[in-house]
Amino acid sequence: MGFMQNEDGEWVKKGVVTPQKGGEGGSDSEEEDNDEEATETDRTPTTTRTPMGEHTPISFPSLQLGSSSRMPATSPHEPRLNSIEASIDEIKEEQKRLVKTMEDMDMRALKHQVNNSIHVASNVIQDTVNEFKATSAELQTFVQKSAEDVVQATEVQMDSDRNLHPMY
Repeated sequence: MGFMQNEDGEWVKKGVVTPQKGGEGGSDSEEEDNDEEATETDRTPTTTRTPMGEHTPISFPSLQLGSSSRMPATSPHEPRLNSIEASIDEIKEEQKRLVKTMEDMDMRALKHQVNNSIHVASNVIQDTVNEFKATSAELQTFVQKSAEDVVQATEVQMDSDRNLHPMY
């Protein structure tokens, strides 16, 4: 929800209905125009801008010209103050939703980072296992060849000893 400037230059929430100051359309006679003007000056507003679909009556204190020592119970700025307070409450709620959204996004990013780390670690472990298998096969081949060399060397040595010392 946002704000916009109305025809009077006041900032109001979008979707807020403002009462019209004059009647729309033409009137049939000049008497009706005079009557309208007279009733407009005598009339005190009973409502303020309200969101569409809601009706919140607001009464203004009657101004008594004879007693200047009396202060009205409510300020003429109170309806606007209430509107601003309601807007602040809405902004706070929106802020809470945005914070929760950001926390959710941070959590998703953290999960993604953990999954990537697990994937990289898994690849490193698999590569290490494959390298170990290859090294193990090379070592087995080397050990087998060395064992064959030792057996052959031992046979040669025994043959040479027989030739030098014949058996009786």
